[in-house]
Amino acid sequence: MVKSHELGHEDNKIKDVITFDEGLPGFEHLKSFVLLNPQIDLPFKYLQSTKEPSIALVVVDPYLYIEEYSFNIDEDVIGALEIKEPCDVLVLSVMVIPEDIRKMSINLAAPIIINTKNLKGKQLILQDEKYEIRFPVYEAYKNLICREAKANACSDA
Repeated sequence: MVKSHELGHEDNKIKDVITFDEGLPGFEHLKSFVLLNPQIDLPFKYLQSTKEPSIALVVVDPYLYIEEYSFNIDEDVIGALEIKEPCDVLVLSVMVIPEDIRKMSINLAAPIIINTKNLKGKQLILQDEKYEIRFPVYEAYKNLICREAKANACSDA
């Protein structure tokens, strides 16, 4: 069981723990996290520390906001995470949701990659300056929620 200040207690089997051998930037001392999905109908999740209940990062699939998002993963990272196939890689971006949600943003300059087969992860710091640390996503988020609501309404009919 994982305790979260944001979500209360969440049941997660030990097999669901994602290991970051180097921790995450700013949280190097924290090596194990779980990915929590607080609400199925929302496009974000929490990357929750298993050791510190107060540490939970909001993460999203960056491809929901920028389809052409791409970057290279160095061979040493591929080896360290034991990635065999591209389809085994989950890419997440940290989302910041301030009080004024119109200023919400995602960090495209530091993607989190997770090998979904062995649950090893790493946050990369891209040297490519084409991606922003605070990429605004409010309009795209609003459109995404509207599309989801329309799709659900159509499937309920």
